[in-house]
Amino acid sequence: MRTAGSDDQSRSDARRPIPVDLAGVVVLTIAVNVAVFAPILRETPLRIPLGLVLLLFLPGYAAIAAVFPERVDTTDESTSDTLSVVTLPASITPLERIVFSFGASIALVPLIGLLLDATPWGIRLVPMLLAVSVSTLAVTGLAIGRRWSVPEANRFRIPYGSWMAAMRAELRAFDRARDGLVLFVLVGAVIFASGSVAYAVAGPSQSGQYSSVTLATETGDGELVTEEYPTDLERGESGEVVLSIDNDEQETVTYTVVAVEQRVTSNGDEITVQEQRELERFEERVEHGQTWTRTHEFEPTMAGQDTRIVWLVYLDGSIPNEPSTANAAYHVQLTVDVTE
Repeated sequence: MRTAGSDDQSRSDARRPIPVDLAGVVVLTIAVNVAVFAPILRETPLRIPLGLVLLLFLPGYAAIAAVFPERVDTTDESTSDTLSVVTLPASITPLERIVFSFGASIALVPLIGLLLDATPWGIRLVPMLLAVSVSTLAVTGLAIGRRWSVPEANRFRIPYGSWMAAMRAELRAFDRARDGLVLFVLVGAVIFASGSVAYAVAGPSQSGQYSSVTLATETGDGELVTEEYPTDLERGESGEVVLSIDNDEQETVTYTVVAVEQRVTSNGDEITVQEQRELERFEERVEHGQTWTRTHEFEPTMAGQDTRIVWLVYLDGSIPNEPSTANAAYHVQLTVDVTE
C-alpha cells in the first residue's frame, strides 16, 4: 500500500531539477555532435575545441560526479579505533574534481577506443564520437541519479564564487615539493594530451588520408556479412554483392567504380591477366567521414575457375583508358568459378 509519505516523495522526485553542471555535460555533448555532423557547422573550426572538451573532460567529469555526488564539507572524518579500513572520501575538493576529471577522461577515452577497435566499426570518426557521446550521456544519467540520492543539503553543487576562491586558495596551499610535483605532472599530462588530440584533429596528415573499400553480402534479415560470397555460378547466372566505401580522405571525393571481369593465369606468386571485359561503372560523391554503400549485381561471361570480378576504384574522375589494378586508387576482387 502506498502511503502519503511515499506519494509526496514521488512528487518531490519528479520535481527535482537536473543539476546545472550535469545538464551542462549533456548540452556540450550534444553540441559536439551537432558541430561535427551539421552540414554547415562541420566545415567550421568550432568542432575542434568542442571535440577537445568531449574527449578530455566531459567523460571524466561525469564519472567523477557519479563517484562523488556529495559536497566536500559533508566528509565524515570519524574513524573507528578498532578497525583500519581504507575508504573513499565522501567528496573531493573543487580542484581535485577538475584535475581528476581530466585524468579520468584520459583513461576512459582510450579504453572506449580499444573496445571499439574490437568491433566491425573500428576506430573511425563517427563510431568513436558516438561511442564516447553515448558513454558520457549514460554515465551522466548515473551521476544525476547518484546526486539525487544524496540529501539536498549535502548534494554537490557549483558555488561559482566560493569555488573559484577555494581553487585559488588550494593552489596557494601547494607549498610542499611533493604536492607541487604531483600538480606539475598532472597539468603536464593534460597539456600533452590536449596537444596530441588537437594535432590529430586539426593537423594536416597526408598519411592519414585513405578510403576503405570492402565487399559484403546481405543476409535474409538485411544484415551485411563478409561471407557467403557468390563464388560458384553458371554461365548466365548473376551474383550479388554489396560494395562499401568509407571516405577518410579528409575531403569530399567523387568515387568512380569500374567493375570488370578478368581471365587470369597464375605462375607461383605472379598473376597475369589474359583477358578483361568491363561489366559496369558507377560513381557517387561522398563527403569525408561518410560511407557509400551500393548493391551490385554482376553476370560473368567468362567460364572457368580462373575468372575473377574486380571493382576498381578511382577518385575524382581520374580514369585511364585501360583501367587495371595497377592504376586504380583502390580495388577489391572476388574469384568465381563459372561453369557452362
